Amino acid sequence: MNNLYPVEQILEDAIREENTQKLKSLPKKDFDYDDITLGEQGQHPLQYLEELYDNDEIDEKFVTVVIKELTARGMRGNESVFNGNPCPAADVIAQRVLPFDARLELLKKNLAETIREGGNVKKFVGEIIDEIKKIYKNADYQSYQKECPLTPFGGDTESLLSLMSHLRSSAMKNSPDPDLKFLSRHLKEIEQFYSILENANHEMEDLTLENNKKKNAAKNNFNSGSANSGNGAGKQDKDKTGYDGKPIVKETEKLTPQEVRAELDREFVGQDRAKLMMQAIAARAVFDAVRHKNPEGVPKEALHTRISGPTGVGKTTFAQHYNKMLAAIGRSNGNFVHLTREKVVEGYIGQTEKAMKEFLQEAMGGVLFIDEVHNLTPEQGGGEKKDFGFRVVEALVAVMEEQRENITIIVAGYDEDIERFLDSDKGLRGRFDNALVLDAYGREDLGRIMDLFVEKQDLIMPDEVREYALDEIMKYKESVGDQFANGRVIRNFVEKMPTEMALRMMPNADPKEVENLSYEERNTVTLADAKAYVDKLKASVPQKEKRRSIGFTAEM
Repeated sequence: MNNLYPVEQILEDAIREENTQKLKSLPKKDFDYDDITLGEQGQHPLQYLEELYDNDEIDEKFVTVVIKELTARGMRGNESVFNGNPCPAADVIAQRVLPFDARLELLKKNLAETIREGGNVKKFVGEIIDEIKKIYKNADYQSYQKECPLTPFGGDTESLLSLMSHLRSSAMKNSPDPDLKFLSRHLKEIEQFYSILENANHEMEDLTLENNKKKNAAKNNFNSGSANSGNGAGKQDKDKTGYDGKPIVKETEKLTPQEVRAELDREFVGQDRAKLMMQAIAARAVFDAVRHKNPEGVPKEALHTRISGPTGVGKTTFAQHYNKMLAAIGRSNGNFVHLTREKVVEGYIGQTEKAMKEFLQEAMGGVLFIDEVHNLTPEQGGGEKKDFGFRVVEALVAVMEEQRENITIIVAGYDEDIERFLDSDKGLRGRFDNALVLDAYGREDLGRIMDLFVEKQDLIMPDEVREYALDEIMKYKESVGDQFANGRVIRNFVEKMPTEMALRMMPNADPKEVENLSYEERNTVTLADAKAYVDKLKASVPQKEKRRSIGFTAEM
């Protein structure tokens, strides 16, 4: 160690002594901190920090201080794990050893440098994802979630997705931090990073769930001689996935109630009545916690809730925001278990109860969300409860009272279907006394939704095109009546515009056809593009059969 270059010696001593002043004395220019090695093993500074922190030899806060000082001096991160291919701080982020704030500092600094240097944000995170995919390609779902997944990282606040969410919200608030101030002008790149991580994690979860299926199938085949006897024994367990194939248990980032409301207003158009009701529920819960001398000894109000409204108004999305609000006021641990009939209703006595018990355990401490809840209680002739879905309802009624402080049940569906569900058991209506009612969207709100999707698609939509599209969509709404899918119709319209634009500008799929066009020309939606899609929309409306007229004017 006596042969260390002075900078390396100063840095190693500063870390060992947790001496901030020595850190600040390090040179800021003309020195590459990624080239130096520390400790007996000759480690990169980040690996050295990891080892000391993991062995409880240095304080968590000091790790962040060291990383902040080193990144300010140009350190980018260890690249050795990635076979020499540069991927700033990927090693540290992937290994999830350092404190949350330290990883956030690395991510913030390196993302800012990547954007400044004209780097590809997709490549920046892609190399992290590729390496983790190699490691976990044969893992089962439980191991992937527990050990080193792309997003959860084994803790509610320590996920890569949480890092990105924190970074995104900080950038939006126009932070005085110079890196965040710079990044606030590049929210689209940050959103892209966030989306890539989210999608990649879903892919890996699907892959590991498929690995589970294969392992279970192999196990069942091996034990087929004895496992196939009895009522459904040996049947493969259902994967814990929701209606869309995504994992049922979801972790949400911890926000303040004010941040949840701001996010809801920013991302969810209209629905002021439901937003106000959600705010009232949150305010009551917080009020109860502060108005008692001994709040711990006072039973908490049950927050079981029903969300109703027509199709396409965002009932599931609103439920997820509600879960974030519950987490913000300390009534949810962030778990959001998305349940549907096909995941719990089995065909044999005892299986439905067992499946429901498992999902309730998953949701304990958080939220159990049941979409299209009326499917649990299909209409039976003579009022008989022959379907196994009623066993789920019976389990719900029991747990809603016994575990009222430990779990929140949210059900969603159309207005009339929710009513039928509540009438299916006399114990339901009184327990779902919180009602969030979402309304069908009018023209003004549909226009605001269109503006949001246009921005997300990076399109330019002139006013005349916007007004024409809204006029035609309102006519379509009138023609289909209750089947109108509200925000989903707007989303489909905007997402199809690039297809119509491509057919207009490059019908032969030859890039040369558009290479001389300006950015505005390539991204501006024309009236012809909108009309092309509207014609298809009109054609999808079922035509009423024309009645033949009577007399000589009748068609022959």
